[in-house]
Amino acid sequence: MSDDQLDRWIDEGGAMGKVEGLSPKVIALYPKTRVSGGNGGPENEHGLTRREQAFCDAFALSGLTYADSYRAAYDASNMQPATIRKAAYAVSQRPAVRVMITQAMADRQERASLVTGRAKAFIAETLSALASDPKQRTPDRLKALELLGKLTDVGAFTERSSVINEVPQTEAQIEERIKDLLSRHVAA
Repeated sequence: MSDDQLDRWIDEGGAMGKVEGLSPKVIALYPKTRVSGGNGGPENEHGLTRREQAFCDAFALSGLTYADSYRAAYDASNMQPATIRKAAYAVSQRPAVRVMITQAMADRQERASLVTGRAKAFIAETLSALASDPKQRTPDRLKALELLGKLTDVGAFTERSSVINEVPQTEAQIEERIKDLLSRHVAA
């Protein structure tokens, strides 16, 4: 991939634009990344070249494999698949790249958990509003209460049990416990 192609690739959304079947909504979740410099370029504020940054974005944000991320960021047109895998692994093991991938994946996970948290809060608020609205039919209100009770945060219908397991400490205590159990069994 030439520098002009890399610029166009970054402008078009990076790896997100290259992944077939990825919805525009998913592509819109991830911002475009532009790293200044030419031909791999000088390092950015994270210590990455343009191509390393493109590799990180492709891997962490798009969920591509190392090899596909390498193909997206580097010119791999004349390389064998095994060579691409080795080169991709080598890039992924560079300290600055590893740090960036770890940070990007943590950010992605945090965004996902925020979205999940917001969705749960929305569901709980909506169900609470339905359950407490006297204008709603009684069966609808009851169903809203049931669903609200089934939310994992509420857990109204979750059976909880606990098992207390006392483990004797010494051999003498174990023998005492066995004798006690045997005497109960024989007596019964």
